[in-house]
Amino acid sequence: MEMSPHARRDANKRGWYFSPTDGGIEHSVNSKSFRDSLIFHLLFEPAPLVITDVFFFNCRYLIEHLEGSEYPIFLRALKSGLITPAFRSSSTETFSQSLNEIGGQGILGIEQNQYKFSPQSLAERLDSAFDASLGDGPIIWPENMGSAFAELAHHVFIEQEELLVEDQNLAAIWQRIEPFRTECLEEARRTTSILGGDGIRRAEIFDAVGRKLGILSAGELGKPRDLLRAVKSTDGIRPFPLHGDIELFVDAVNLCYQQSQASKFGCGHNIPGALAHHAIPLLPRSSSVAMEENAITFQTRVNLPSFATLERADSGELIAIRESDPAQQYFDMRSAWAKDPSSDREAMLKKSIHEYAKALRKVAKGPQRSTMIGAIRLVARPGAESVGAIIGAALGAAVGTSAAPGLFGAAVGAAVGGSGTFLVKAFQELRPGPRASTRKQDIRIESVFETPDLNIPFS
Repeated sequence: MEMSPHARRDANKRGWYFSPTDGGIEHSVNSKSFRDSLIFHLLFEPAPLVITDVFFFNCRYLIEHLEGSEYPIFLRALKSGLITPAFRSSSTETFSQSLNEIGGQGILGIEQNQYKFSPQSLAERLDSAFDASLGDGPIIWPENMGSAFAELAHHVFIEQEELLVEDQNLAAIWQRIEPFRTECLEEARRTTSILGGDGIRRAEIFDAVGRKLGILSAGELGKPRDLLRAVKSTDGIRPFPLHGDIELFVDAVNLCYQQSQASKFGCGHNIPGALAHHAIPLLPRSSSVAMEENAITFQTRVNLPSFATLERADSGELIAIRESDPAQQYFDMRSAWAKDPSSDREAMLKKSIHEYAKALRKVAKGPQRSTMIGAIRLVARPGAESVGAIIGAALGAAVGTSAAPGLFGAAVGAAVGGSGTFLVKAFQELRPGPRASTRKQDIRIESVFETPDLNIPFS
């Protein structure tokens, strides 16, 4: 199969920071949503996935995926340069070295009981597939990662005293967790400094919450799920249950951690659907953004292999299709339509989608899904400050306009734009839906992702 001569890159500088691999949010996702997001991004997004070093070893669902077959699609993608690791040291050249470095720094979250074999054997498998000469090579952690997280967390938790949202329950929770937002954040900062770290370590925040509630002593917390389980198990003896409040706090901490890393790495931020419903009100600089009134939309129905079918297909053949001309034509036409959604480019995009789907069906034999592929193009007026706010307004505006299609995607793809403008496009495969209220702030979309991922482009 002839390889496309074109670059595999989108408008994102380095790709998508792939949050589903964060072991700190494994209580929020499940194996199916992890699989769907992984396959969707590897096959339908042109930019690579950026994964920070410890996520390769502390994510239950990634471990299950890697240990579940001889050559899973993740390893094929890593070998092809579609997975970009982010190592914390310039001297780190292999995953085995990275694992030793993580252990030497006492990073929490690597659990032996989540492995059939061992972290060391997994590192060896990753090393056997990884070729640093492909793509842009590994990303090296910039300095002051902890300080960047601390700065963002301070802005979100302390400076943002109120949430300006119509959801009064969410606003009330934000007020109730004020002691955790302020006191625990400052305690975590002090503890991180005592331990020789910069800024704030995420685990120290959760430890501080556990100590404040009297349910965890120092050093007992492995992952945020342990904190949430402990809170839930003791809610019965409290005057008011706290599990929902602490869960929102945990989500907010995780969103800040992921966004700060994505920003430091210079890539877009992929947000799993389970966290996306909180992302817009919680992300920084969520000021109002004036949007163009009319969204430009695209949709076409196509038969695609189901994600379960794609998961069972030969991963080598899938990645070969992913790197072939049909896929590159799809990526090129998608980008061209977003820049200039003319009728000719719409026709070419539709044709490229069907050709790519045809190629995938040849190698992925099994149940298919009649799927609607959709795109939304919106341009923010000059002066837009917040990508998060742009996305929130974009989805609301799309639902509220006559131009919105009957079916469309809620996952936001790459951003492109010229001076003074910002273009956001949404691309997602869907099953019959959506169900959306007339309130722009209350969007419910039924898709192949029960809760669609949200991608915030790098800016």
